Amino acid sequence: MIGQLSGADGVQLTGTPVFKGTVRATARVALNLEEAKEIQNGDILITRSTDIGWSPYFPLLSGVVTELGGLISHGAVVAREYVINFVRLFLKP
Repeated sequence: MIGQLSGADGVQLTGTPVFKGTVRATARVALNLEEAKEIQNGDILITRSTDIGWSPYFPLLSGVVTELGGLISHGAVVAREYVINFVRLFLKP
């Protein structure tokens, strides 16, 4: 557990980063590749997980947050290659 954030609704967000850094940008939720077409340069992608189909979007991103995956998941590996902040998020109600 590296960082925590608690919201007013009592949901606690805990994440494990795979790249050390900080970024502040627009958060773009895209749960599938159709929604990914809305990604803008510099966005932080928030999604369940990524695979090879998401690769064309990584050069546009300043950060990635996923619900699934780990340190050697597709998103984590590609994010390290592009030097993009990446967090694997855990939700605790």
